[in-house]
Amino acid sequence: MSAESKKRKRLLVCVSCPRALEPALADYVGGEVTRLFGGVTFLTGLGFWSSDGAEFKNRYESDIQKENTMVMLLSVMPDREEEALRLIEKTFTAAKTKFALSYQSIHVESQDVTANHFQIACDN
Repeated sequence: MSAESKKRKRLLVCVSCPRALEPALADYVGGEVTRLFGGVTFLTGLGFWSSDGAEFKNRYESDIQKENTMVMLLSVMPDREEEALRLIEKTFTAAKTKFALSYQSIHVESQDVTANHFQIACDN
């Protein structure tokens, strides 16, 4: 595999989600994303944020919020990044209505990564 064909954009998506709804949200979003990009991974976590966290400050003095967070990791070919971002916005917007979720925004980061795949032989 050439170095060029290993290049990917990794999209990391964080969204607030009650633990009880995580399986349904992952099934819904995961199905839509996998149909276009071949696969996706979901992780669960705990997120902390400050209500003034979107501002650029040296220190954040507002109340600290804690929430259950779902993280989606999606790797796409660089030329499909914009398509993936549109799908993420569309799918999470539809999921908010479908599952009566309360999030008002989603956090998306884009990173340049290199993908490697290894075939593992079974010696049994």
